[in-house]
Amino acid sequence: MGRYENATVGWERSHSRFGVDRIEAAGQRRAAVDGVSAWLARTRWNLSLTPLGAAPPPAYPWSMEFLPYIAPIGIGIVYALLMSVIREPHRRTVNALMIAGAGAAYLSGGGMGGFEFAFTALLVYVAFRGLNSWGWIGVGWLLHTAWDVVHHLKGHPIVPFEHGSSMGCAICDPVIALWCFAGGRTPRELLRRTRRRAPVQEQAA
Repeated sequence: MGRYENATVGWERSHSRFGVDRIEAAGQRRAAVDGVSAWLARTRWNLSLTPLGAAPPPAYPWSMEFLPYIAPIGIGIVYALLMSVIREPHRRTVNALMIAGAGAAYLSGGGMGGFEFAFTALLVYVAFRGLNSWGWIGVGWLLHTAWDVVHHLKGHPIVPFEHGSSMGCAICDPVIALWCFAGGRTPRELLRRTRRRAPVQEQAA
């Protein structure tokens, strides 16, 4: 009986020791795998500057980096081209209405509290003056640019689900303002004006 008990105890000890060895071996293998994974992560970071698990970089990273700044300029140019289709004096009237509507763009967000109503009232007045003056419409777009910057810094974008939308709007608005300060002319009218100025400048020289 004693021998049987001793054999049973010895078998249990050896079995438990075998289990411990298996656990320790599994732990060592896991540590080795983690070490290799960490090394691969560091290598990938050093080679591509891309964190592990992130999307691969585009073929031309510089274009994607500057796209948020270039696209709003293009949008401003497209806006001026589309508005050029409308004939005067309706073109100026429509743009005055546009700046009045732009003044209320941030009302739903309410990021600046009561100042949102004050700014909307200010742009309504500017739009009223813009019914007879392209210059006032340009001033309105510059005021909206400043309001865009304020909301971007405060973290209340014009499009709630797009964090950089206010900054994009702040880049687009001055393009439209420059077109307004030029009289809201069509591309053909601007070209004719440039050609007329060239002979006058040559004669003055």
